[in-house]
Amino acid sequence: MIDGRALDIRFRMLEPRELAAAMGFPADYAFTGNRTDVVRQIGNAVAVQTARWLCLALLGGTVGPATLPEAEAVAA
Repeated sequence: MIDGRALDIRFRMLEPRELAAAMGFPADYAFTGNRTDVVRQIGNAVAVQTARWLCLALLGGTVGPATLPEAEAVAA
């Protein structure tokens, strides 16, 4: 509010499906609970691609990059 007047800043909250898509969840991924629960689940999740990169980096350090598929190799 400015001088007692409400201003429309044209801001909206993202829908749970939009949040899930931004985090890399498949469109058909099933969440449980109410809207608040779903938003919390999405917010507490690790982005799919980030988890993938992290796992590949950990595997690359233990089994060696030669055992990882070429496109999946992650620089240490």
